[in-house]
Amino acid sequence: MVDSILIEKYFSGNLSEEELLEFEKRYENNTEFRQEIDFLKNLKAVSKAEDTQQFKATLQRF
Repeated sequence: MVDSILIEKYFSGNLSEEELLEFEKRYENNTEFRQEIDFLKNLKAVSKAEDTQQFKATLQRF
């Protein structure tokens, strides 16, 4: 499976058991793949934190 499709399905929670095993194998054995996943996980966490801060700031204005 193409990495981009596998990654998209991973982050959307739509991997089959077979795809999850493939994902885990690539994550363990492919440094570039692992770095991309880790980067995207961190990006997602920062984005979520930023959204939370903006939401709190909006609430404080009321």
